[in-house]
Amino acid sequence: MALYAPSNTPEQNLTILAANEYPGRLILVGYCGDTAIQGVAITARSEPSQNRRYVVQNEIVSTEVADPSKPYGRPEITVYDAMRPADDMHFVSNGDHTDTAVRYHRSGRSFFDAMDSREYEDDDPIYTSRIAAYTDLSRGGDGTGFGFSILSRAEDEGTRHTFFTEDSEETYDNGIGDIGFSVHTYQGDGNPPLAFDEPPFRIPVVPNASEMAQMLWDNLSKRTRVAVAIKTISEHGIVDIRIHNLHDEPQQ
Repeated sequence: MALYAPSNTPEQNLTILAANEYPGRLILVGYCGDTAIQGVAITARSEPSQNRRYVVQNEIVSTEVADPSKPYGRPEITVYDAMRPADDMHFVSNGDHTDTAVRYHRSGRSFFDAMDSREYEDDDPIYTSRIAAYTDLSRGGDGTGFGFSILSRAEDEGTRHTFFTEDSEETYDNGIGDIGFSVHTYQGDGNPPLAFDEPPFRIPVVPNASEMAQMLWDNLSKRTRVAVAIKTISEHGIVDIRIHNLHDEPQQ
């Protein structure tokens, strides 16, 4: 049974997200008028996985270990750039494939070519999906304003590549308007958690980065939420990034 029915309103989907104890890592993209919006979030269950936070420098949002004196898991999976700009493209993901997208873009290749070069995460027995998205402010490049990639484990243990763009009929037939779209890595709590395997679902967005970060933070489980980062880009290219971290006060 789908978590997010296609007939759901964005507000209904936000309520479903709020009731999910463990969505894993989440990304979102959308528009409010001429303002582009991106978001990324971490939820985690174990102490090592919760020992993370988002930081921002030069418009790059990265994860880092919050307290190096405590267990912090595998840095090759948990420490990465989650949001990076490259020219008119803005990339967001749940792993180091953000850097892959930037590298491919700078060499003249597409976001989808970049994601085709990667696989799901090597974190047996969970095999977390690699999720990623782009926002193309030029409305050129890949030919659309934004798109998603989901790299998940197939039944034959290979990687299943699923791509969506803003003109994908099954997802975006109502247009983008003042609305966002989101995916996350897990269906919910489980041992191990099952991979999320639905198209991007509609979610409310607002053009104020601080308000959007607070809204997303408030709609993640208090038991598992770890960090939220929201980026807005105005029609004039002005970038605003706001962060909520479990281990810090919200960054201003």
